[in-house]
Amino acid sequence: MAVVSPTIINLIIFVLAIYVGYHVVWTVTPALHTPLMAVTNAISAIVIVGAMLAAALTETPLGKT
Repeated sequence: MAVVSPTIINLIIFVLAIYVGYHVVWTVTPALHTPLMAVTNAISAIVIVGAMLAAALTETPLGKT
């Protein structure tokens, strides 16, 4: 069995996440839409803060000298 490229695996996960996210958002009742979006925004903020922290810890020619 051949080894599958990590890029292909990441692409498959990305497409599946889009599919699941689309169906979760469009099948939820209107009463639950606002709390769902609030949680989604909170998760996005956590991801952005994590990315900023990860970028701050890297040492590259453009960063920390």
